[in-house]
Amino acid sequence: MVKLFHAKRINLSKKKPERSIAKEVLAILNEKGIKKSEIGLIIHSGVYKINFRAEPAFASNIQKHMRLGDNTVRSGSTHAFSFDIMDGRCGSHHAIQVINDIFEKFSSSYAILVVSDERPNSKHKDGNFETGFVMIFSREGNFELVNSEFSQDSSHSAISHAIFDGKEHVEKITGEEITTTMESSESTFSADSKFSSAEQLGMFFDWCRNKTGDLEHIIYDTSGKTSKLCWRVIIE
Repeated sequence: MVKLFHAKRINLSKKKPERSIAKEVLAILNEKGIKKSEIGLIIHSGVYKINFRAEPAFASNIQKHMRLGDNTVRSGSTHAFSFDIMDGRCGSHHAIQVINDIFEKFSSSYAILVVSDERPNSKHKDGNFETGFVMIFSREGNFELVNSEFSQDSSHSAISHAIFDGKEHVEKITGEEITTTMESSESTFSADSKFSSAEQLGMFFDWCRNKTGDLEHIIYDTSGKTSKLCWRVIIE
C-alpha cells in the first residue's frame, strides 16, 4: 500500500493560484531533497474551480508552472501525468485511493496530491479559499494507507448544478443538503461538513499528531456521500 511521505498546508494567492501552488510545491520538494524527475504523477482535487470549469485540468496548470516533465519527448525519457479528481469534499479520498492503485505499477518514486478550491464566482461568499493542502506519496513514510470505503446515502438527493445567470456560472443546489458537525474518538475523526476538502485534511492531520496505530478519517459530503480512509501510523 502507498505511504504518505509528507503533508503540509500551503497559502494560495487570489490571482493565479496555480502559480502560487507550483511555487509552494517546488519549495517542499527542495526542502525534502526530491528531484522533479522523481515525480511521476500530480492530481488535483477540490470542490470548486473557476466558473465550475471541467477543462483544462487544474493539475495540468500546476504541472506547467512547475516545469515538470517539459523535456523533449524521446525514447526512454521520463514523463509525468496530471489530472483532476472531483467528487465534492470526498474527492481527496478518491484521489488518494487512485494514487494507491497506480503505485502498484508505478516506476516513479513520488506522486503529489494538491487539494484546494478557487472561489468559483463573485457571488460565492462562504468558504476558505486562502489555504490548500499538499500531500506527497511514496513507498516510504510513517502513514500507510490500509483501507478505504465509499458510500452514498440513497435517502438524500442533494444535487449541485452549475447554471449561467447571464454573467457567470453560479451554483444551484436542489434537494436536501446534509450537514454534520465535528466528531472524534480515540481512533476516528470527522470534521464539520461545511469545511473544504483542504480544511478536512488539515484538521485530520492536526488531530492525529502524536497518535499511532490505525486511525480513521471520515468525510461527509453535503450530498450524502461518505468516504473513509484508514491509516496505519508507525512512528519509530
